[in-house]
This record gives sequence, C-alpha cells and structure tokens, in this order.
Amino acid sequence: MVCNICESLNDKSKVVYEDDSCFALIGDAILGHVKVYPKKHAVKAEELKDEEIEHIFATASYAATAVFETLGAQGTNILSSNTGKD
Repeated sequence: MVCNICESLNDKSKVVYEDDSCFALIGDAILGHVKVYPKKHAVKAEELKDEEIEHIFATASYAATAVFETLGAQGTNILSSNTGKD
C-alpha cells in the first residue's frame, strides 16, 4: 500500500525540517502553511506515545516561529487532524 504522506518526502524541495521521528513540509493552502507529520504510521494521534506527540507539537511551534520571523505573520493556527482510516 502506498502512503501519500511518505511519498511527499520524495520531493525534498518541500521538506523544511526532518529528524528521526517527524518531518515538516511546506503546504499549499496558503503562504506560510506548514504540515508536520510523525514518521511512525498511525491512524489516530492516540496511537502515538505522549513523547512523540509532544515532539510533533514542539516542531509545529518551531515552524510557527520561523513563519513569524521569515514572513512577518501576525498570527498562527496549529491544528491536529486524524487523516488515516480505521
């Protein structure tokens, strides 16, 4: 089975951050849109360990700071979405 999220890692031009447990990609919804994903496959966030979720949100916070400083953004939203299927 092909994972669209894993496939998105093939386009390194969109990867703005990557470590052993997660990665962040430039999104296409709006200028400054960044998507952060765990590398561990999980259908729901509840399948991840607390430490993994904390790291993902820390990465999202870091990305938000970069957007503020780089683009001069005036606000930010950090959203969580379970995109997998049971």
